[in-house]
Amino acid sequence: NDSYGDGICCSYGEGSYNLYVDDVPVMQEDGGKFGSSETKQVRVGAVPCGEHRVKVEILTDNYPAETSWEMKNSSGSMMMSGSGYSGAGEVFEDDMSVDDGLYEFTINDSFGDGICCSYGEGSYNLYVDDVPVMQEDGGKFGSSETKQVRVGAVPCGEHRVKVEILTDNYPAE
Repeated sequence: NDSYGDGICCSYGEGSYNLYVDDVPVMQEDGGKFGSSETKQVRVGAVPCGEHRVKVEILTDNYPAETSWEMKNSSGSMMMSGSGYSGAGEVFEDDMSVDDGLYEFTINDSFGDGICCSYGEGSYNLYVDDVPVMQEDGGKFGSSETKQVRVGAVPCGEHRVKVEILTDNYPAE
């Protein structure tokens, strides 16, 4: 804002402003030509909180009906699950959007021999925003296997924002 209405550049000095997120410049306004005020939107963080895409990929063994899986959040609430597979040696995918946080992924085999290797070459993979975070080429695990998965690089909202303002000749405006 500029109370006089002439911005912070150029008639009465060479004012400007810059905005940094985690020391990376995201807005550099060398000339503060804006009149009384200027508003701009800035995204902080690569992906907004809660907009992470999680994809689970299951390659079934020769007995796909034995396979099931689930993913729970840190409160123990079910977020995703899969079961009832019927195609042997087929790839099945499920995906959804989830919030940042720590999740628990569990895969089960009701017969107790995993999904690899005595009765087919099953496997499972988990992706967050299309980046592999869990790749289990061999589904050797017995009755079940549970792993922790972190979604989001840093907890939501933990970014350092810095604003630099170079005033014109009338900084009180």
